Amino acid sequence: MLKKVYMTFTALQYEPSVGVSEKDEASEPVSIVQHLSARFRETAQEVSLSYDEPDENSRPSARVQLYFTKSDPNTITLTRSGAQNYVLVFCEGRRHASEYLLPEMNIELSVVTRRLHNALLSEGSLHLEYSVELQGCSDGLRVIDIRLDDPSEVTALREYRT
Repeated sequence: MLKKVYMTFTALQYEPSVGVSEKDEASEPVSIVQHLSARFRETAQEVSLSYDEPDENSRPSARVQLYFTKSDPNTITLTRSGAQNYVLVFCEGRRHASEYLLPEMNIELSVVTRRLHNALLSEGSLHLEYSVELQGCSDGLRVIDIRLDDPSEVTALREYRT
C-alpha cells in the first residue's frame, strides 16, 4: 500500500558538552520543525517513509528514505541522496559506522543510538535519540520525532528556531 501523508519532523540538536563546566550555561538546543509531504509505503515485509528534505541554501532538495523490515522494526535505515550522500543505521544501544560521501572526499561517520521507539505502524510516530561522530568526534545529541499527519489537516509549514 502506498499513500501520501504529511510528516511533522521535529529535531533538536544539543551541542557537545566537551569543555562546558558546571558554572557555564549550556547553550539552548537548535530546534527545527518541518511539515513535509511524504510517501508512506507498506508491503508484507517492509515499511518505508520517503520525503524531499528542503535545503536552506537553495540547493536542490535531497531525497531521504527511512525504512525497516516488519521482522525487525527496531533497526531503522536512513538513506540520503543529494549534495551529500550517506546511509545511517539506527539500533538502540549500538554503534553503526558508514561513510559521509562528499563530492571532494569521504568522511568516516558513526551513529550511536541512545533511544529508539518505532510506532509508525501502530501510532504513526517515531522517536530517535542519537549522536553522530565524524572522524571520531561527537557533534552532540540529536533528538528526532516524526509524526504522520492526515493531509487534510496540515498546511505546508517550515519553522526554524535557533
